[in-house]
Amino acid sequence: MQCQITGVRIFDKQLYCDFNAIRQDKRIKQVVPQPTDCILRDTNGKVIALASYQTKVNTSYQKCGSIVFNVEGSYQTPLFLIYNAGFAPVELVFEDYPPLVVSKGVLACPRYIQLGCGDDEYFCPEKGCIFPAEVCPKTQPNLSRNNTFMADAFKENPGLWENLRRYKTPGGVTLAKCIKSGIDSPGSPDYKPCGLFAGDEESYLAFKPLFDYVIEKRHNYGANAIQPTNLNLKSLSKTRIDPTGNYVLTARVRTVRNVRGFKLAPSLGFDERRQLEKIIISGLDNLKGTLAGEYFPLKGSRSYPQKPFGMTVSKEKELRSLAGNLFKEPRNTSILSAGMGRHWPDSRGIFHNSRQNLFVWLNQEDHMRIISMEEGDNIQEVTKRFIMACDQIQQVLKSQGTDFMWNPHLGFISTSPSNIGTGLRAGVLIKLPLLSSQSYFKDLLVQCKLQARRTRSEGIVDISNDERIGKGEIDLVNIMIEGCSKFVRWEQALEKGIDIRSEFMENYRAAPQEEKKVFVF
Repeated sequence: MQCQITGVRIFDKQLYCDFNAIRQDKRIKQVVPQPTDCILRDTNGKVIALASYQTKVNTSYQKCGSIVFNVEGSYQTPLFLIYNAGFAPVELVFEDYPPLVVSKGVLACPRYIQLGCGDDEYFCPEKGCIFPAEVCPKTQPNLSRNNTFMADAFKENPGLWENLRRYKTPGGVTLAKCIKSGIDSPGSPDYKPCGLFAGDEESYLAFKPLFDYVIEKRHNYGANAIQPTNLNLKSLSKTRIDPTGNYVLTARVRTVRNVRGFKLAPSLGFDERRQLEKIIISGLDNLKGTLAGEYFPLKGSRSYPQKPFGMTVSKEKELRSLAGNLFKEPRNTSILSAGMGRHWPDSRGIFHNSRQNLFVWLNQEDHMRIISMEEGDNIQEVTKRFIMACDQIQQVLKSQGTDFMWNPHLGFISTSPSNIGTGLRAGVLIKLPLLSSQSYFKDLLVQCKLQARRTRSEGIVDISNDERIGKGEIDLVNIMIEGCSKFVRWEQALEKGIDIRSEFMENYRAAPQEEKKVFVF
């Protein structure tokens, strides 16, 4: 007999079992705990600890007391308390998993992370994360040192706080929930984040003046603009980025997608996230041909019956070695404050096809992150696979009566306004040791509407499109293709000792006046 109980807690490596709570369970007819009969075992039957009485108490059925188990080291879960209850042993399942407590894997993380992976909203004075998520205070916080676009909106519009602070979406998401991460993590002089996350699709409407301001400042995209769509593969550039094969290591296209009818990651509850995982997996299981594959829940997740304890350790190592195609519990306080670590790792996982060139992350910061990738510079094939995967997943969702979150103004809805529109990032991992070391490299990126992230390897950079909204998907891929093909050509010229700045001067003369400020020679 197994029954979940509430009278169990772990504190300072001791597990306390309150039999006053146990005896309230009507399924247990008799409880007569004795020290020799009370044994804590793991799922393999191994004895973890024998019972010792915390105090001298009358252990009769009428006056049950507490029994203490010393719990040292690691153990498998779930745990069972086995004791004599009449003629048959009774097994009581101890809670060691969300939503009541954090998972065993998270217990190995620093405490500030643990606080964001349980059921409660994030509250961590150690990290300065104390802003409430339920309701905004009457008085606007001091935002003088807050370097986020969200804070700028309130600074420039003094009445905005009072106008929005009481609003809720139909799903119950408050302004406080959306801006908590930006208040708790105020950015830095060198980095200016959006400073807010949407709690559900309706957040963009309920708090429209705030989100419109942030999107316009972040993307230069007006409140009345219409987001174009371009998935026409015939318009995809045929330019080879790296004809020699000596510079581009990998090519990838990725995006985020969210399923209509569910809250976004910051506001998802335990049961709702499990339901969402089930619906998404049904879509992934219907992928055909070269897209067909298998779903692997994160190690420790118990949400997927086919893999009740998540992926294996060997699978975890394999995915980690595949260009970082494995995500883990959030460590950034901005993400923790937003609520995107709650109940970790439950209902999170990774799908990939048999060729391991299509990956779908579930319930990280968005419902889905869809990634198409492969070695070399064949971005055309990568893009084709990406569009096929998005289309097939969407068709299955529609057959189930739902769809991706989308509207004509914002395009595809994302948790962060930074990914709104297409959510698309097309990029290559590319070797540019000479070009990337030039003083004008950052200005070239701006000129070509690209962004770069340096890697741990000297001279290797991850370059992708900078824009997410205002252009169609294929248009953004083409911007990356044409810009990176120039970078390869310029790197080759520098290898030969050729001064490439003369070509920049030609671009400078042809550029509109407002763009000339990005050129440095």
